[in-house]
Amino acid sequence: MADIFLNQQVRFVDDISEKEQMLLFDAQTSGGLLLAVPPDKLDELLNRFVAEDQPGWVIGQVAAEPGIEIISE
Repeated sequence: MADIFLNQQVRFVDDISEKEQMLLFDAQTSGGLLLAVPPDKLDELLNRFVAEDQPGWVIGQVAAEPGIEIISE
């Protein structure tokens, strides 16, 4: 498990390996790569990505629950 500042607030489901967990905290894969938009603007944003020939993925959602839970689909 990652020994990070938010360690007590992050939970991973059992099927996410430690190697996959580490990818989430790698400086090369974090930083300015995450974008949050209201649900009613999501389709507009994804269409813009397509129009600009840029990849885009929905990777999660914001919930009122405390902490962060990492799941896989």
